[in-house]
Amino acid sequence: MTKQAHSTGYHNDLPGAPQLVTYADGTTVPVAVHRASVDVDHAIARSVSHNEIVTLDHSEELEAELMGRSEDNAENGDTHEFWGTDDDDRSWRVHLLKEEDADA
Repeated sequence: MTKQAHSTGYHNDLPGAPQLVTYADGTTVPVAVHRASVDVDHAIARSVSHNEIVTLDHSEELEAELMGRSEDNAENGDTHEFWGTDDDDRSWRVHLLKEEDADA
């Protein structure tokens, strides 16, 4: 599950500085990492509640988050498949769809 965000905002006054999220426990992560965690929470919850495979557009942050949560994964063409069980031992599946290379 995603940690509760304590505050969000720029932690650096330099232009173009990364926007960060600070959790109540003091942990700070980039906003993209926090959003990926929230998106994966929602995808897993939907997969469980609707007994379906949820497909998201690939991002490095989503892939990293799912790698940490899944019991296993497999690459199948342009789809990276992840699966596991939640805390109540209910199965879930989430797929990340990679964009095809425009030059291919």
